[in-house]
Amino acid sequence: LGVTLCPKRAAASESTDDIEPRDNPNHHGSDADNSNSDDEECGSDINGVLFQIPLSALPDFDRREAGYRRVPVPLRHLRFLPEMRGRPQTRFFLRPSDPVYLYVPLPSHALPPDEHHPLLQSYVDAVLQGCLEWGDLPMAERFLRTTGGWSPYFLNDTPSSRRPWMFRKQYDVIDRLLERYSDKTHYGERRHPEEFAMAFHRRMRGLWGLPPRNVHFTGREDRLEELATRLERTSELLVAGMGGLGKTQLCTEYCYRRFPAGYGLVVWLNAESADSLVADYKQLLRDWTPTPTPMEVPVSSSSSASSSPSPSASAGSTAAAAAADKSTEEIIAEVKSRLFRSQVPWLLVFDNVEHPDLSKRFLPRGAGTKGHVLLTA
Repeated sequence: LGVTLCPKRAAASESTDDIEPRDNPNHHGSDADNSNSDDEECGSDINGVLFQIPLSALPDFDRREAGYRRVPVPLRHLRFLPEMRGRPQTRFFLRPSDPVYLYVPLPSHALPPDEHHPLLQSYVDAVLQGCLEWGDLPMAERFLRTTGGWSPYFLNDTPSSRRPWMFRKQYDVIDRLLERYSDKTHYGERRHPEEFAMAFHRRMRGLWGLPPRNVHFTGREDRLEELATRLERTSELLVAGMGGLGKTQLCTEYCYRRFPAGYGLVVWLNAESADSLVADYKQLLRDWTPTPTPMEVPVSSSSSASSSPSPSASAGSTAAAAAADKSTEEIIAEVKSRLFRSQVPWLLVFDNVEHPDLSKRFLPRGAGTKGHVLLTA
């Protein structure tokens, strides 16, 4: 990368956008020419804020930025802006020995958004708010014009997403900008959480109940490979051993590595007892029961709180209520039926099984043709 950074303090950087800089790498007030002739290879210009940290804090930053690699930035690639929005920049010099770093995604993490890893409005807000703070509308617009990787998998994950004025700073400016460049940003396809969830409900895809991934998981590659190999030969596999050996961690890592390439649906269940399994199946069925979205429930501008619900709203409410009112055996039968009819490969994990035979009550017949079962005990 040819990196362009807007200095605030010095040493580690966080990018915001691209704006025309000045060229002196040591002093913010230079009038030098802004040629890139020193660069061996022309890369991307990235504006950001440079801030100073003690070297002893770098390990903490490395842990926080899991999935990223810390890359040193040669000082010849830094060009400092004299000011932004009339705000004078901090005056300082970088010595040749002062390290400057930028975090870049690892190839394994630089993947396009999908239904399981959508583009998040909260992240877009953080970036555009920084652009507006440091460079006003021109900087925000240039970010939108020059940034790729936008996707129709766009989730409005902000709190009370239908009432943006409550929690989103500068939401009106940001949404107008996203709409103006909607041919790139897919603004018209941004969805509220319940709308986005409908895609998962319809296709029965995703991760459900899985523990958080341990980003520090290392080693045990032979065990992970053995799990994959043995599940190719059998539809059900028990991972047993004394407590504290890391069986749950191993199976958790296996699930994350095998989704979505190996399995389109992974469900993690608490199998300590029949009651805990029933509770998880109830919640699973509840989550699989679609609720009406605003696009499915037409509301006129004259509607009031006392208005009668639309037929589709009533139908959605009835479906949700019916799912909640099912008996235990009906819930188990419904989940088994959906798994049997699933068109995607699935993996069920029964964690901490007290009685290995317990899983048989909760699995569809012929599960081996559609899915696999992993048990820990």
